[in-house]
Amino acid sequence: MLLFISVGCAVKEVPPVSTESGGKNLADTLFPRYANYFRVLEYRDSVIVEVLDADGEVISGMRTLEDRNDIRLACMSTTHASILAALGLTDRIAGMAFSDRILDTTLLHAAERGSITDIGEGGSESIELLLQLKPDIYFIYPYEIDASQFSNAGLRVFALNEYLEESPLGRAEWLVALGTLCGRKHQADSLFRIIEQEYREVKSVLSGKEAKPEVFVGTNYEEHWYASGGKGLLATVIKDAGGRYSFETNPINYNLTLDFETMIAEASDADFWGDIRFGDTSSAELSGMVARMKGFKAFTSNNLFYCDASKWDYFGRGVIEPQVILKDLANIFHPGSFPDHKQVYFRLETQ
Repeated sequence: MLLFISVGCAVKEVPPVSTESGGKNLADTLFPRYANYFRVLEYRDSVIVEVLDADGEVISGMRTLEDRNDIRLACMSTTHASILAALGLTDRIAGMAFSDRILDTTLLHAAERGSITDIGEGGSESIELLLQLKPDIYFIYPYEIDASQFSNAGLRVFALNEYLEESPLGRAEWLVALGTLCGRKHQADSLFRIIEQEYREVKSVLSGKEAKPEVFVGTNYEEHWYASGGKGLLATVIKDAGGRYSFETNPINYNLTLDFETMIAEASDADFWGDIRFGDTSSAELSGMVARMKGFKAFTSNNLFYCDASKWDYFGRGVIEPQVILKDLANIFHPGSFPDHKQVYFRLETQ
């Protein structure tokens, strides 16, 4: 699933909570350390997880479940399924959309065993199948989806927008949101602390690098190139990996749409040129589409790298492994930074 998306409809499902006189039973509001789009409300008799939009408005909210063996979950996105799998909840996933795109090994094994039912593709899922599966929560995205079709059928939907996070650790921190909602808060907290510590340790090693090579990374799709805005997730990771992103001064946090002429103008002098692709097309083959790409600085110096998202789970497991992605890029921009690290998501064309 590409990350070039826009937010559409809003979803809000907040079960009633008991209140004391004057509605003063809210004990605490817990905000995550890095994520900006969720919060946890702790009442004296319950806990609610809320998802927020860019204006701080609640788009989805739900009382947390107890950690029990009969919890049943369904997912519209392989990203959310990978987060649940990392929390040890694979056997609680009853249904998935886009199941043909599963790359997470744990989820693949579950699908092969038949414990995960294919419910179709996002936006055209089988409501009949979902009703048969009876999930406690159906995790969806809040854009380009008519969520009312699910809630009107009696399904409890919960919309997630982790893709809006600008920080790699902010996106990974959604482990805590899903873990809390599914009764695995302590496990989620522990797992995230490990991710946070590893990411910060890797970043600190790279902070001393004086050379900051210019880096371009994009995705070619239907005659356009898509690249992270200067405040976007990938731009942040490139900076933390000791690089200087081609669009670092761009103030947006969503993806830029570039025609070939703009891409050529902006990326021709980059020291490193990378792409996120879906398949075996090489950078050399891509350059054949526009002959002038062969004269790019990165092409002439053979500083080409890529991520094949059809093979390596960049949009799934990669969301909760930002420290691994950081090491991948560090070894590309600054060879030998982590000699014992095996590349997982990003590799040089020569590897």
